[in-house]
Amino acid sequence: MERNVTLTSLLGESSSSSCHGNKVISAEIKMAQFIVMHNLSFQSSDHLSDLFSSMFPDSKIAASFSCKHTKTKSIICDAIDPHLKKLIIECVRCSPFHLLCDESNERGATVKLLTVLNRFFEPQKEVVATRHLDTVGIIDLSDKGIYDSIKSLLEKYKLPFCNLLSFTSDTCNTMKGTRGGVISKLRVEQPKIVDVYCNCYLINLCVKAATKTMPLKIDEILIDIYYHFHRSVKRITSLHDYAEFCSVEFKVASKLSVTRWLSLRHAIHTLEMWNPLYSYFCSHPDVEKSGKVKSIFEELQHPLTKVWFYFLSNVLPIFDKFNTSFQTSSTATVHKLYGETKRLLKIFCPFLLNRRLYNTTLKI
Repeated sequence: MERNVTLTSLLGESSSSSCHGNKVISAEIKMAQFIVMHNLSFQSSDHLSDLFSSMFPDSKIAASFSCKHTKTKSIICDAIDPHLKKLIIECVRCSPFHLLCDESNERGATVKLLTVLNRFFEPQKEVVATRHLDTVGIIDLSDKGIYDSIKSLLEKYKLPFCNLLSFTSDTCNTMKGTRGGVISKLRVEQPKIVDVYCNCYLINLCVKAATKTMPLKIDEILIDIYYHFHRSVKRITSLHDYAEFCSVEFKVASKLSVTRWLSLRHAIHTLEMWNPLYSYFCSHPDVEKSGKVKSIFEELQHPLTKVWFYFLSNVLPIFDKFNTSFQTSSTATVHKLYGETKRLLKIFCPFLLNRRLYNTTLKI
């Protein structure tokens, strides 16, 4: 039967263990923390344990150090994790907190993962902290299934609903539905809960919706160009030659990711390689054949394609500045929300609304 390990039992009492033994145990715990912080596999501790002994042959601690993957896993899963989670729960249980959750959408998986984070004020550090509460397997991804999982977690850790101030998730109907969403079911238990939307996520949705109204499919062009050169040394070398001929600094095409908020702007740097790309596809042997090469060349050849690329290269930095101003883990940024939103409205409202309207009604 697996023995439950605690930090107290690992560190031991000073009266029952030697100072040397405590130093060895302390070193093993620090290495386990290093494994977690740098997202390394447990198997890497097999090599590190032997490496320390060979690197420091004159060290008594290194000579006694023995912490391979089985022990490392036990320290992390059976000692550090329960200890830290206990501290978090004790703090959250007696103070207001905010829940953030997201579910996995991996295709083909029979069991999805629901990750729940909680945000609260840590009085010891005097900061607003976001900590991992739990990740659970879930089969039913309906609003009821997700709600039941969240409720069972709160009951498991004895977190009162009355302390739940706000809730954040993605904007799908399952989560945000006014009649059948998770937030509606949470309001039954806590009527005063605040539904907090992610401003970065909403801005990203606006950009995606706007790009879909363009007469050409920017995302499809960027994806086709990326995968044409992906893992082909011959094609990249040929494009590099065209870049030298056009006196342009060579840059590899960036992959456009639909789940990365700032990826579109980085992918737009294709504009800097426009002439080499146009020359490459124009002289490609398959340019006359039906297929991706021909379709890419036809898009590059269209007179408005480059105009839209220039438009995006000037507009996207405005949205990216808004997003990056909130993407920091060091300090709270909620105080910036009003000012940054106001700045964004001042930039775009003149193109969408009557000036008198947004000066008086919106009062910005």
